[in-house]
Amino acid sequence: MTPSPRLLKMLLSLSLLSLLAGCAVQPPVATGDLRPVAVRDFPAGVTPATWQLEGRAAVVAGEQAGTASLRWQQAPERFQVDLRGTLGAGSLRLQGTAGSVQLITASGERYQAADARQLLAQVSGYDLPVDYLRYWLLGLPVPSLPGRVFVDAQNRVKRIEQTGWQISLDDLQSVNGMLLPGRVEVSGDGVRLRLRVQHWSVPP
Repeated sequence: MTPSPRLLKMLLSLSLLSLLAGCAVQPPVATGDLRPVAVRDFPAGVTPATWQLEGRAAVVAGEQAGTASLRWQQAPERFQVDLRGTLGAGSLRLQGTAGSVQLITASGERYQAADARQLLAQVSGYDLPVDYLRYWLLGLPVPSLPGRVFVDAQNRVKRIEQTGWQISLDDLQSVNGMLLPGRVEVSGDGVRLRLRVQHWSVPP
């Protein structure tokens, strides 16, 4: 069955935000005990070019809300995000390469644009920083944007603030020598996205 326009709008928003997993409500990370570092002064370290995560996501945008399981596969020249159970409407796939992003619904409908943010704006009316998620999900700031990173006494990133968006990171875990978050919350501009990562995969 083809989703209604309102339902499709939420499905597209979930897909393009895609990100995240997890869904128990977590309190915001307090910044009182954290040390702020300007993004320009933050030593980014090694960023994996290829990685995969599996988990559950919950998103609230205005009066709409939904949850889904997801798998995000990232490679240097492409990415693919698969969501299942989005508002009970089956599966969705978001895939892209440089200069082209495509969304495929469970019924075979296809939507295409030059990038994920543009596609989201075209089909849902939301203007959200989708392209930044591949950094924030790894617990890293977008290097080309101003902002602040908040680190704890062990120099671990616990919060990021960029372009009006707040990213909270928790349940940090070591994966092949990298410290990656098990919980991520992204909020701003009337949208809140929560992710619970059940499995990270990063090649050695």
